[in-house]
Amino acid sequence: HYTLPGKGYVLSGSSKKVDKRVYVADKRGKLASGSGWKVTSSYTGDLQRYYFAGDYAKAGHFKVGKHHYYGTSKGYVLRGALKVGGWTLLANNDGKLATKKGWVITKTYAGTKQRYYLERQKAGYSAARNGLSSKGGYKHYTIAGKGYVSRNGYCAAKGGYYVSNDAGKLTSVSARQYRMVTTAYATPPTGSGLCALWVSNVSSRAGFGYKALDACDMYDEWCWWSDRSRLKPGMLVAVRSHPHTTAGSIWGHVGIYVGGSTILDSVGGEVRRCDLSWWLSHYGATVAPKWGWYLGNSLA
Repeated sequence: HYTLPGKGYVLSGSSKKVDKRVYVADKRGKLASGSGWKVTSSYTGDLQRYYFAGDYAKAGHFKVGKHHYYGTSKGYVLRGALKVGGWTLLANNDGKLATKKGWVITKTYAGTKQRYYLERQKAGYSAARNGLSSKGGYKHYTIAGKGYVSRNGYCAAKGGYYVSNDAGKLTSVSARQYRMVTTAYATPPTGSGLCALWVSNVSSRAGFGYKALDACDMYDEWCWWSDRSRLKPGMLVAVRSHPHTTAGSIWGHVGIYVGGSTILDSVGGEVRRCDLSWWLSHYGATVAPKWGWYLGNSLA
């Protein structure tokens, strides 16, 4: 058993980290012991993987054969992702730490396919550097504790504001554009046929004004460009008519470009996240889509 210093009673039903050792006890206070790997649910209630060296489990980085592992403060080895200082460690379901370096696309660590930029550590395993980085050929942002880069989203770091594309490449935006984009993600949907109201609600909630217009009127008044090089995050994108619904043929459709390759719009009582090229092709069947700033006021 292990008596807790300053307490006097024995450790039971939990674990205690002491330096690079973790003592693990069952509900009766009996310490786990052994040599080598043990897979059990006895100590946490869910199935975990431990590496024992006598009466304690190893904590921190260690090697078994040619493979690298990381023992957590609970005694079991890391599987998945864990923030450690300025880095996020990554391990597969067997607990083996990542060793590849550079760009890696995999679902091994998160359960869904994600994009990582990994750097080799002195000890021989690899990890993802948290936050903003320009390594790997372009600026990207790694989410701490997840390890993968922000994609088709937004982030604020080191005094700057950014939106990211599907590869995680960041584009710098102004503070006003960032507010419009983040507000679009947070604004609730409007009812069916009320796409323009949703856009106006986003602008109002972001502090950039409100004007009650239909999508076709927004198209005529504020959408001046069709050149993709002029499209900027925070702009509205509209058509004055489209053939997919009766309402759309009369009043058109509008959404907000949030950067990367993504448009948000409100359709059928939900806010959709649409691929830019699909949206332009789908809604541009009758009238060429155009874009511009809400109320004609640039946020860039």
